[in-house]
Amino acid sequence: MSWLLGQLAAGLRVTGAASVAYLGSVILLATALVPATLRTVQLFTRNDNGWLEVIVELLRIVLVVAMIALGRNWSATDVFAGSQWAAVGRDISHAWRSGWAGILLQLTVVTALALIFNAAFEYAVTVDRTTTLLAALNVDPAYAHRTTDAVTFAVKNLIVIPVYLMAMMQALHITGTR
Repeated sequence: MSWLLGQLAAGLRVTGAASVAYLGSVILLATALVPATLRTVQLFTRNDNGWLEVIVELLRIVLVVAMIALGRNWSATDVFAGSQWAAVGRDISHAWRSGWAGILLQLTVVTALALIFNAAFEYAVTVDRTTTLLAALNVDPAYAHRTTDAVTFAVKNLIVIPVYLMAMMQALHITGTR
């Protein structure tokens, strides 16, 4: 039972460490701001253009590469060095072989915390509350539903998804210490 509790606590630690590492990095926040902004505009305008979706996902790949590069203290040239990426693969393989059950438990905790955060945020940010806020700001409340969706997904894309990705990389020993 102590191993299980240790892994659950490690899930809390990895979530905290990932939050600090991500939110403490201006570079990562700025990098995540671009796809988050595109997703927010996409939801507010109801633009379901597939190309915008492709751009958002490509920008997320850039974010992951930036997370790895910063988490491993790489220089710009290291990003393009095959040996550096091979080392990432070896570290993932070693972490998985030596502790896959712990990694799964830790990521279960991270997932549960993300779901709790999402539920709390969606409880707090509702169409009714947004309608009230827009009316108080003398903005047409007809945009309340779009605004609620846009704000919800802005937070998910700027905070929840990047912290989750960082936590996953830390649990797999790709970046930083846990």
